[in-house]
Parts: sequence; structure tokens; C-alpha cells
Amino acid sequence: MTDSDVSERKLEERIESFSLVFAQLPDPKIIMDANFNIISINKPFEELYGYSLEDVLGKRLSLLNAEQVTKEIQQDIYKTISTNGIWIGSLLNMTKSGHKFICETKISALIDEQGIPFAYVGTQTDITEKKKFLKQ
Repeated sequence: MTDSDVSERKLEERIESFSLVFAQLPDPKIIMDANFNIISINKPFEELYGYSLEDVLGKRLSLLNAEQVTKEIQQDIYKTISTNGIWIGSLLNMTKSGHKFICETKISALIDEQGIPFAYVGTQTDITEKKKFLKQ
């Protein structure tokens, strides 16, 4: 076995470990590539939105957004992440079945050794009931 075989196997093991962790996280999570195309989601995301990975693979976050100004919001998100490495905010989102809800969203850039974003991870939390409670 060569050094490159060992390195490749270690990389595969790390990816497998990260995949297991990602799958077991309790909050809805989404991973996007460097162009903000969806490449992975976890089970809580599927449960919240009703979408399978096949439904969203290669699509952009705007698929989930129920705001009337979706394009402007997405441009703000991309610009903010490019500048700060993170975007946090509340959005009106929509499930596959059309149910709308208020979603607190956090999107963070994953940075490589050269300081370049290679992917993004998003966390979504339904805060509709919390918002209703706070208005009372």
C-alpha cells in the first residue's frame, strides 16, 4: 500500500465520519457548494420542508423562500456571506406542500487552507410560534 493509498483512505474515513455527524445533527441543516447550489440536506431538514435530497439537489435556496422579494434577499445573503463569512436572519419560507412559516436562518462559509470558501452550511429553525408568543 502506497502513501497516497493511505492518505486517500484517511480522507474517505474523514468524509464518512463527517457525513455521519451531519446526518445526526438535530437541527435542519443544508450544505451548498461554492456556487450556493444545494448538495446535501439532513433528515430534520427533510422533515421541516418535506423535500427529499433528490427534490433539492443542485437547486438554490430561493426554492425555500416565500418572500415577494426573493431575488433581492438572496443577493443580500450572498453579498453578506462573501464579506463576513456568515449571514443570520429571519425569512418567510415555504415547505414543499406550500405551508409558510418564519424561519431563522444562519448560513456560514466553509473556508479552505487558502482562505477561499468551498462550501456553505445553513441551519434553519421554525420560529413561527416563538414570534407569535412574543407579539402577545
